[in-house]
Amino acid sequence: METREPVVLENQGQKIFGVIHIPEKTPAPFVLFCHGFTGTKVEPHRIFVKTAEALTREGIGALRIDFRGSGDSEGSFKDMTVEGEVSDAMIAIDYLARSNLVDKEKIGILGLSMGGAVASITSGRNSLIKSCVLWSAVCHFDIFFNRSPEEVSRIKDYGDFIDLGGNPVGKEFLSEIVNIKPLEEIKKRSIPVLIIHGGGDIVVPIQHAYDYFNGLKDTHKVKLEIIENADHTFNSIEWEEKVIEKTIKWFKETL
Repeated sequence: METREPVVLENQGQKIFGVIHIPEKTPAPFVLFCHGFTGTKVEPHRIFVKTAEALTREGIGALRIDFRGSGDSEGSFKDMTVEGEVSDAMIAIDYLARSNLVDKEKIGILGLSMGGAVASITSGRNSLIKSCVLWSAVCHFDIFFNRSPEEVSRIKDYGDFIDLGGNPVGKEFLSEIVNIKPLEEIKKRSIPVLIIHGGGDIVVPIQHAYDYFNGLKDTHKVKLEIIENADHTFNSIEWEEKVIEKTIKWFKETL
């Protein structure tokens, strides 16, 4: 039986709220979950919760966190940056490495969408991470600027942030992402990487998955899995089951 407990971490004086899923036998391998842009530690149709539960049944623990400014965590979304989320992920990895529940040689990371970019960057910078899974992951941040004139006309500018569907997106985030290169970051360390992408993803086009794969295939143990017709967050039970199954198989093989 798994146990799950709330976890409170801290970064720059702000609380990060999370949930830790603890398998029956410890110390165990553990995986950190990184949610997407405007997402949370739960994600659509509870796919993060279900994946954490499934991993725990297989003896692998999970830590799901809300980045600062998202979900239940402290901070404002308008102050959110990719580097800020990477620093939250680093603190979460450090927490796992210091826990007696965790086999420190077997820590993995999973990221969805922009969380995939965060997971890639964190993997490249943190030698504790031994395996990485990318779901619908952002490889290039130009997608934030590729908007139709109609979309652009609806975006209200408040000076230091813009209104993107009710989310205040800070100018610091928008200026920073021009120089964020997740593929170059993850290339720094040769760890196993599983790339899963929906064939019908219109939010982060499938080219991002091919770019990760082609960029890593000569130096990394890497596998690309395309879920036929699936959308950005795998919004069907069939797609979800395939994603969870492939993810668990990967972490069992590589952690």
